[in-house]
Amino acid sequence: MMDAGQVHEAVRNISLQLVNEATQLEPVTENQKALYPSLVQETLELRDERRARTGIALHDLPAVEWFVLCVGAVITVVFSYVFHVESYRLQLMMVGMVALLIGLNLYLVVLFSRPFSGDLHVDAEPLVRDLMLFDGIGDALLRRD
Repeated sequence: MMDAGQVHEAVRNISLQLVNEATQLEPVTENQKALYPSLVQETLELRDERRARTGIALHDLPAVEWFVLCVGAVITVVFSYVFHVESYRLQLMMVGMVALLIGLNLYLVVLFSRPFSGDLHVDAEPLVRDLMLFDGIGDALLRRD
C-alpha cells in the first residue's frame, strides 16, 4: 500500500494497540520487571518508525526544497559560463556536462524521495520473511509450553 501512497488503517490500529498493551502490562516476576523498560522502549520505537515510514510514503519533498534545488541548478549552469574558454565547442561541452551532472543529481533526489515506489523502492520481501520467522518462533514457543 505504501507503493501506492496509502496507509493501512488496521495495521496502524494494531501498532497502537501493541503500544497500549505494552504500557499497561504489570510485570510480576523479576525477569519481567527487568525486561519491561526494554519492551516499552521497543514498542514505542516500532510505532515511531512506522510513523516515519508512513510519513515518507504519503508526502513528497516539500515545494520549497524543489525550488531551492532548481535555483541551485540554474545558478550552477549560469556560473559555468563565467569560465571563458576559447573554443565554443569546449565551452558547450563543459556546460553540458555540468547540466548532466545536475540532472542526474535531481533524478537521484526524485528516486530517494519515494522509497516505497519506483526504481529504488524498498522491497516487502524481507519483512514478509521476518514475519514468517516470527510466526515460526511463536509457534515453537507455544508448542513448548
